Amino acid sequence: MKGTIETKEIALSEIFPASQKMKDDGYRLVQICCTSLAAGSVEHANALEMIYSFDKDLDLVNLKITIGANTEIGSISPIYPAAYLYENEVHDLFGVSIKDMTLDFKGNLYKTAIPCPMNPDFKQRLRYIVTGFERE
Repeated sequence: MKGTIETKEIALSEIFPASQKMKDDGYRLVQICCTSLAAGSVEHANALEMIYSFDKDLDLVNLKITIGANTEIGSISPIYPAAYLYENEVHDLFGVSIKDMTLDFKGNLYKTAIPCPMNPDFKQRLRYIVTGFERE
């Protein structure tokens, strides 16, 4: 079908193999988006939602994962080289540790007043504000 949108919630451990399958099936990476779920409820106080979007012939597939604010995830940049930019952004703004990026800016893609300004773990942000932070 043309012009469909499908969203699949998957486990963190599935993101790399699912991305590889998308690549093998001829899909292109459209975007990686991250948002905090903290405003919604106490249950998700330190949770982040990440959506990986892929397109083929106007059909959009979103792979959604929910992770803790300080969870380490694997990079999909070995599969989709352009993912490094999205992944560095997610790291810099939300504090998500992403291992095995093909190009890692080590927290210096964006210059922000405090590191990880969108990380829902307020204690982490407060620690940086009170004690200061030295970039790598």
